[in-house]
Amino acid sequence: DNRYEGLKGDPMAFEEFGYGVVYTSGGNKKKFQVMNYEAYSHEVATLNNGKMEYLPKGMIESFWMVTPTSTDTLQFRKFTSKEDDQVFFGQVLLEGKVTYIKKYEKYIQKADYQGTYSSGKTYDEFKDKVKFFAVNQKGDMTSFKPNKKGLERIFPEKQSEIKT
Repeated sequence: DNRYEGLKGDPMAFEEFGYGVVYTSGGNKKKFQVMNYEAYSHEVATLNNGKMEYLPKGMIESFWMVTPTSTDTLQFRKFTSKEDDQVFFGQVLLEGKVTYIKKYEKYIQKADYQGTYSSGKTYDEFKDKVKFFAVNQKGDMTSFKPNKKGLERIFPEKQSEIKT
C-alpha cells in the first residue's frame, strides 16, 4: 500500500520565528534574532545562516521571546515533571509563592488509512497540546484547566470571587 504521505505539520510552538534572549545556567545571556520553541522535543531552536540549530537544553535556565504575531514578551523557565522526569520550558504566566505556567507540547497523530473502520488519513501529523500547571516552591506541579471549575479546584478559598 503506497498511500502513506509522510509527516505533516510543524513541531514548533509558534507558527513564526521570533527574537529573544537565552539565559544559561552559568549566568550568561545570548541574544537571538531568529528563535522558536520546539514543543515536540522541548528545545530552543535558532536559525543560523538558514540552518536550524538546537541549543543544548541542559545549558539553558530560561529564555524570553517575542513572536511576530504578538507584541507580548513570552517568558519561559526550565521545569522538570516529577511524573516522568521530562525537562521542558514552561511559559511563566504569573509568578509568586506559586508559579502558574503554560506547557506547550506537540505529539504525532499517526496515519489511519488501513482497516475497515479507518479514518482514511494517509499521513502522520503534528498536533498541539497545551497544559496549565500551578508550581509550588518545592517544584510540585498541579495541573488545572483554565476555566471556573479548574480555578476553583486550585483556589478553594477564593470560590466566591471566581467568576465565569
